[in-house]
Amino acid sequence: MSLEATAINLAIGGRAILIDASVRVDTGRVIGLLGPNGAGKSTLLRSLAGLEPSVAGKRTLDGVTAPPRANREWACRVAYLPQTGDLSWPVTVREVVTLGRLPHHAGPWGSQSAQDRAIVDLAMKHADVTLLANRPADALSGGERARVMLARALATEADYLLADEPIAGLDPGHQLQVMELLRARAGAGMGLLVVLHDLTLACRYCDMVVLLQAGRVVAQGRPLEVLNPDNLANVFGVRVLAANTPDGPIRVPVARLPEDVR
Repeated sequence: MSLEATAINLAIGGRAILIDASVRVDTGRVIGLLGPNGAGKSTLLRSLAGLEPSVAGKRTLDGVTAPPRANREWACRVAYLPQTGDLSWPVTVREVVTLGRLPHHAGPWGSQSAQDRAIVDLAMKHADVTLLANRPADALSGGERARVMLARALATEADYLLADEPIAGLDPGHQLQVMELLRARAGAGMGLLVVLHDLTLACRYCDMVVLLQAGRVVAQGRPLEVLNPDNLANVFGVRVLAANTPDGPIRVPVARLPEDVR
């Protein structure tokens, strides 16, 4: 099974944001989406999620043409985790995570079954927010908020998860924990497309990576093949330390490159 966007084009205010961009997410795999700020990563993610109505191109879900915009049935199959989440509502963390079950029900409150509650409990456990369950959502730190939003997405139990920088703002331990969790979700059959900036984590946890620059896909394939020093110099303008360690490969930016050598 797969979720796929083909030849996606989008312009805003006369400026091209995406140009013939294509990406495919197979179940059981973690696909990393990388590129500089402003490359169009979030827009491509939103386009695949059915949240950009003016996009041109084709989107398919398991070989069937997707609806122009996300609907309830789509939301049960495809979960979207935005880069930032507004948690200023006067509700508890558990109530926020419970919203992940909304696509499966007509109303957000009062219709939760024992199975729904068990799914919510498990999602909070996976995202390490169980101890926050009764905390007000508007009293969380940035890292806590990111993990709560991840738990909400996991509670949907969708076949596919589109996650926009799910480890941004997390401490190193929780970054590893989240990447291990995403890897485990893929092992359980979920398909994941994850926007990342950490090159080393992309190398270690992704099955494939897609490198985006100025709205175009400039490279895609296995992480170590795509995230090579030449590609990283051309796309990010940096020189990297590329090495193998007992814990896995590393890609560490060590210096910016002059414009004339990129």
